Amino acid sequence: MKIMQIGQKYLAVSEAYSFDDLDGSLVEFPERRREFEVLPKPEKVITDDVQHKTIENYTLSLKIGSW
Repeated sequence: MKIMQIGQKYLAVSEAYSFDDLDGSLVEFPERRREFEVLPKPEKVITDDVQHKTIENYTLSLKIGSW
């Protein structure tokens, strides 16, 4: 597996595919291509417990290591 680099752009491709539905009709999905850029890890996160949203610093366990 290739390690993605911060700031680099990549192309993700989902191949076209099809299948027979339960009623026998053919369901088709076209190929999809998405370009994305790997962003640096932010300094803070938003926590949401449905009742409250707060902005907090990363915990130490989230600060270390890679994405």
